[in-house]
Amino acid sequence: MKLNKIKTFESYLNEDAVSKKFNVSDKLYECYEHAVTEATEWNGDVHDDHTVESYMKENAALVAALAVKVLKECNEEYTTEQFETAVHSLKDAYSKKINEMVEMEGAEVVESESVKMYSQEEINEAFVNAGTSQEGISAFMSSLTKSI
Repeated sequence: MKLNKIKTFESYLNEDAVSKKFNVSDKLYECYEHAVTEATEWNGDVHDDHTVESYMKENAALVAALAVKVLKECNEEYTTEQFETAVHSLKDAYSKKINEMVEMEGAEVVESESVKMYSQEEINEAFVNAGTSQEGISAFMSSLTKSI
C-alpha cells in the first residue's frame, strides 16, 4: 500500500524560495548573452560613435563601479589602506583576465606605459627613487582613491 505524501503550505513556500535562489555567476552569464545582442544592435545603429568597443567600455565602467560598491557595502570597516588594496586587487584581477583572454586568441598583450597597472610596491619605489617623502606618497595615493 503506497501513501501519497501531502505537502504542507510551509514546505511548499520553502521549496519555492529554494528554487528562486541563484548564483551571481549564473546571472552574469545571462547578462553576457544579452550584452552580445545589445552590443550588436548598438554597433548597427545610425550613430557613428556607437561601436562594440564603446558599448563594452561603458559596461566595463559600470561593472567596475558596481564591484567597488560591493566592496564598500560588504565591509564598511575598511581603513583607507585596506580599501585601496582591495580596489587595486580588483584592477589587477580584471587586467589579468583580459590579458589571458587576449593571449588565448593568439594576440600579443602590449601594455603602453599610460595604461599599465602598477602595484603599490612599484609606485612606492618610484616615488622613493624620485626623492618623495612617505607623506607625499600617501597624499598622492589618497588623491587617486578619491576619484573612485
